[in-house]
Amino acid sequence: MNINKSALILEIYGTVQGVGFRPYVFILAKKYQLNGFVANTSYGVEILVEGMLDNINKFISDIKKNTTQIISVSHIKKIKKTLSNYTDFTIKQSSKKSQIVSDFPSDIAICGNCKKELLSCNDRRYHYPFTNCTQCGPRYSIVKKLPYDRENTTMKTFKMCFDCGKEYNQIENRRFHAQPNACHMCGPKVELYINSKPLSSSKLALSKTAQMLDAGKIIAIKSIGGYHLACDAYNEKAVLKLRKIKSREKKPFAIMVKNISIAKALTHISSYEKKELLSPVSPIVLLNKKDDINKNFNDIIAKNNRYLGVMLPYTPIHYILFDLLKTNTLIMTSANKNDEPIIYTETDIFKEFSSKIDGILTNNREIYNPVDDSIVLCINKINKKIVLRRSRGYVPNVVNTNVKENILAIGADIKNSFCITRKKAAYLSAYCGDMFNYNNLSFLDKSIRKYMKFLDVIPKNIVYDLHPQYNTSNYVKEKFRNKSLILNPVQHHYAHVASVIAEHNVKGDVIGFAYDGTGFGYDSKIWGSECLLFTEKNISRLAHFEYFNLVGGDIAIKEIWRISLSIMHKYNRVKNIPKHIKQEKFYKNVLSLLQNKNNDIQTCSVGRFLDAITSLIGLTNYVEYEGQGAIHLESILKNKTYKPYKFDLEFNEDKPAIIKLNQIIEGVIKDLKNKIDVSVISGKIHETICQLICYQSKIYSKIYKTDKIALSGGVFQNKYILSRSINLLEKSQFKVYFNSLVPVNDGGISLGQSYICSNYKKLFV
Repeated sequence: MNINKSALILEIYGTVQGVGFRPYVFILAKKYQLNGFVANTSYGVEILVEGMLDNINKFISDIKKNTTQIISVSHIKKIKKTLSNYTDFTIKQSSKKSQIVSDFPSDIAICGNCKKELLSCNDRRYHYPFTNCTQCGPRYSIVKKLPYDRENTTMKTFKMCFDCGKEYNQIENRRFHAQPNACHMCGPKVELYINSKPLSSSKLALSKTAQMLDAGKIIAIKSIGGYHLACDAYNEKAVLKLRKIKSREKKPFAIMVKNISIAKALTHISSYEKKELLSPVSPIVLLNKKDDINKNFNDIIAKNNRYLGVMLPYTPIHYILFDLLKTNTLIMTSANKNDEPIIYTETDIFKEFSSKIDGILTNNREIYNPVDDSIVLCINKINKKIVLRRSRGYVPNVVNTNVKENILAIGADIKNSFCITRKKAAYLSAYCGDMFNYNNLSFLDKSIRKYMKFLDVIPKNIVYDLHPQYNTSNYVKEKFRNKSLILNPVQHHYAHVASVIAEHNVKGDVIGFAYDGTGFGYDSKIWGSECLLFTEKNISRLAHFEYFNLVGGDIAIKEIWRISLSIMHKYNRVKNIPKHIKQEKFYKNVLSLLQNKNNDIQTCSVGRFLDAITSLIGLTNYVEYEGQGAIHLESILKNKTYKPYKFDLEFNEDKPAIIKLNQIIEGVIKDLKNKIDVSVISGKIHETICQLICYQSKIYSKIYKTDKIALSGGVFQNKYILSRSINLLEKSQFKVYFNSLVPVNDGGISLGQSYICSNYKKLFV
């Protein structure tokens, strides 16, 4: 008699493939004496259960309550079914019956259990570089298509040995249905190439790599998502050689340290930052340096930067090397040319670096989807973080939003990532680099095609940046113009604020601040100090900084003394121009251009304004990488409260209000004349920006009856500006939103582009 039994089909949506979900369900079904099956499907996971209704309800409750960090159930659909009288519960073969709507899993740092086996000399996986289980290891980087099964990954070519197969089929084993399961006998193997000749023994390859690193050599190491270039972080000669190889004279390097104790010796680490370092994502975390950090080490790794980018080992190869190394700190930087995507194929690593470095530690497991290391900055006072680079460990995790259409948003040229939306879910790509050359655009195009295949989506709308000279914009116009698709250009700063609204699903009117370095405006000038109003039907520009000349265009972005000179000339303070600017070779030429008004490029960017201050107070006249001036300016701040400079807000009846900069510049000149310490000047500038945000918020919130404030743009990568602005706004009873799941810089632009495309159709009429 089955009168007390019920049958249900459960459709499980979310990140539930490749994360040990089916074994978890299997064990739960046995616990509650349920029969039926579980299988990966095109939408996620399908479960058919038969048994006592009370037990089925407890089973569903446990699925919803699961606390595993890597399993994410977004929705459960229940469908009643007639009893089929199953006699057991099984894991069935995966199927693709319809359009793929499943989320696919990100790569996961090695778990504690696997690490213990890896470093136990009596374990059969001792020093095996590809040790993993259902709770850790490669996922996104090796999957070729969904559903997520071994035959659909780059592990397909490796047939499991008897012991691995036994683990794979044992219910109680944590490798039960672990798709990348392998060992010394049956899995991938490493090889070290020296002078293009391989050392065939994996054990010898690893020990020799460690010896070479200790000896000051530079080695390319294949990781989960691509190659790193590694060397001893304390070997000055090796680090300087690496800088030369990468044409990276000043940009900071990230380091990988053996353990958390080493990280604590170099930096201050809060409990929240420690949690991030040890998380399954295992990102690079920007940590405050200690005052007594070794000067030579500091100067060659991250000079004029208050932060040190630190990550812990996250793959078996990393842990094996540190077990063999004498040094406890390695430079671990992406194997690429500056601002290009990470190299992930053997062909490219040998072509680009084999003649420049001392060895290449590679392996025969293919990387199908390259992913660079993610970078985060923690805001300790509120126990939240901002993502500066969203890649390994985060991609392809979904961002739930209210975008209902299938949209492809291309993003921006700097720190590019694209976004595809599907069924109220947004999928942001991994970091694609800066779109300045053919290689990067080719990588972008290839990645887009892969994503559309994974997601089984053909978008109807393509969104791109308004800037007419962006390579991404030209890519869209050339690639998609004859394919009956709707092409939609979106203003850069609109997209910044929209990314916050989309990420947090903010309802109602929002006042947004988009502060960054560059963004093409509707008036053909360079914006970057935007106070915007988002209503249900419209987006409007409320206020911005006063425009100033950008003499030389892109040259001025590198030679920032030009911007300083431009602002001083604008306010008739040429007589107060410091000596270190007057000594510049082209000083008179630039001044002549300004005096004769032979410059038509104007900007109101906060990023460029910070560059001008950086040069004016004598920190540097030149920058090598994006944001370097502002980073240097932030690096000299002390842990104290500063008073702001005075500022003016000039209202216009039919145009946006103008934030006048003259009083700020007058204040800086006065402080320089009075020999006020530059750290204090820097602090006052930072505080001024924060007070400006709060001041505008108070004015416009009264006018437009909203208490919602959104903050986005590269300037908010500055911890002082972000945390202080949040503090001031919340004290004034505002609800403050900022990017956390997606990058606050241009890496989050694509999410905002898709949101605007879906919600503000009239912008494109």
